[in-house]
Amino acid sequence: MSFAGQTKERFKSYLMGRSYCVIHGGRTSATVLVTCSVPQSLVVGPLLFVLYKAELADLAAKYSIKLHAFADDNQIHVHCDISNVLSSVKLLEQCISAISQWM
Repeated sequence: MSFAGQTKERFKSYLMGRSYCVIHGGRTSATVLVTCSVPQSLVVGPLLFVLYKAELADLAAKYSIKLHAFADDNQIHVHCDISNVLSSVKLLEQCISAISQWM
């Protein structure tokens, strides 16, 4: 998907420079800069989140890892025999590393 001009700038302003904090019991936490994902507000937020994480399924499949995607979370897992646990763990580690780089 490619955006240009004013549309690109609007999406950029919507996604960049976001931060959050938690207010509980009259106390406010430190503010944290959001460096990945999309805001979960307005109508476009959930759609952008689905588009943002769509690549995860392809990335997991590259390592023969199963991905279960939920509304606000993802879970990866692999099924293996006891005889190939070590190779499966290695695949999981490689997949997690690739996901970290992707993020």
